[in-house]
Amino acid sequence: MDHSPATPEVGSDSTKSAEKIVESFSDGLLLKALLESHPDHLYFKDRQCRLIRSSLSHAKSSGFASPEEMIGKTDFDFHDAEDARGFYENEQHIMATGEPMLAVEERIIRKHTGDEYWVFTSKIPLHAEDGTIVGIIGIGRDITERKQAESALRKAELQLVESEKMALLGQLIAGVAHEVNTPLGAIGAAVGNISGTLDQILQILPAFFRTLPAEFEGTFLELVRRSVNPASPLSAREERQHRNALRRRFQEEGIENADHAAEIFVMMGISEDIDGLLPMLRHPQGAQYLDMAYKLSGLGRSASIIATAGDRAGKVVFALKSYAHFDRVGEWAYAQVSEGIDTVLTLYHNQLKRGVIVERNYSPTPEIRCRPDELNQVWTNLIHNAIHAVNLQGTLSIKVEPIDGGEKIRATFADSGHGIPHEIAERIFDPFFTTKPAGEGSGLGLHIVRQIVEKHNGTISVRSEPGKGATFEVILPVAGGAQN
Repeated sequence: MDHSPATPEVGSDSTKSAEKIVESFSDGLLLKALLESHPDHLYFKDRQCRLIRSSLSHAKSSGFASPEEMIGKTDFDFHDAEDARGFYENEQHIMATGEPMLAVEERIIRKHTGDEYWVFTSKIPLHAEDGTIVGIIGIGRDITERKQAESALRKAELQLVESEKMALLGQLIAGVAHEVNTPLGAIGAAVGNISGTLDQILQILPAFFRTLPAEFEGTFLELVRRSVNPASPLSAREERQHRNALRRRFQEEGIENADHAAEIFVMMGISEDIDGLLPMLRHPQGAQYLDMAYKLSGLGRSASIIATAGDRAGKVVFALKSYAHFDRVGEWAYAQVSEGIDTVLTLYHNQLKRGVIVERNYSPTPEIRCRPDELNQVWTNLIHNAIHAVNLQGTLSIKVEPIDGGEKIRATFADSGHGIPHEIAERIFDPFFTTKPAGEGSGLGLHIVRQIVEKHNGTISVRSEPGKGATFEVILPVAGGAQN
């Protein structure tokens, strides 16, 4: 039986109703910006599953130069017939039952190229003002690179099975699985957060922007922008300090519920230069404006989490390839050591905030010639090991400084953990050597770290005393490694 949708009459009531709802969304500046620049595939469809709005990224992924070219088309116009039929049936089910489809992994064939790609998709009903369902809202994130990374990981594992290290392959796979599952879980959680946020706010956005005083429109958008692009992440101690300072300031300014406002500001990563935001907070509806800004900016924060977690999964694949003697094409560039470290600290924020105090001491340093992705693997391993050593309760002190007249950079990672026994200190950089229980470590981490540091003409060393923590010291020349 052919399940393709019958061509509806132009200007049908259901299409007009859906277009009216979506048109009201378009009055919001933020939604317009999302459709034009957000990397996710955002789209709206009517009851016949015809597109009535689409983001630029969705259009380009489907083989169209602009979103306008997609309006009125269905999935049958740009997807494989079997895929399109499945999408149509799922969307009709959503509209018939009102039940959303959240964070579903889909394999899709592009009709215009015939190639395969993967998407994390969520779809929710589009409601009219009277509650009737007039279409759907969809959001998809292209995870093709992640799927390709998983495929590369499987190939690398097979290569190791055929190598001389077959006896230790089981331990390696357990460690890799542990490392890959964490970023994949972060991606799934972030996609769910995006879908949940859209479900909560899209239908109330038009009314919200109509009630937002014109004098606060710029302030509101600035608040969202600053939260999407926050300053460096804060330690648990720094968060407490900023929260207390903000609470006192808000109380002095006569802002209602100062505790709640201070908490939201800290979660949004905003603690300085707040004078221009205060008039909006003092408004009788200031708390509602702040809560809406927090929800909207969460879309950007979730996208950052997905990008960071995807990068981490790729680094794990690189570690496997390096050990299996695969060549990895990487470009040398100039980068700041401290920025790479902060990127990794952001990735581990959820673990660090449970009880790890991170102390940063960054001196001004020049950029160094390096392969940034490879150095991030170094920082990832050292920070991960420190978190494990302190068992989520302790201190991690990180110091970055120039030495030898500015010709080299020294990065020091000191934890307050259990330390390393003297008898094994010399073995920790050996391949497959680990002190962690089976399934919690591959034994490749520090071995790969040393390979990367030496490739950059640097050195890595460790000082430790049992019961008093460990200190890893990485020294890198500003000039970098071989000129290749």
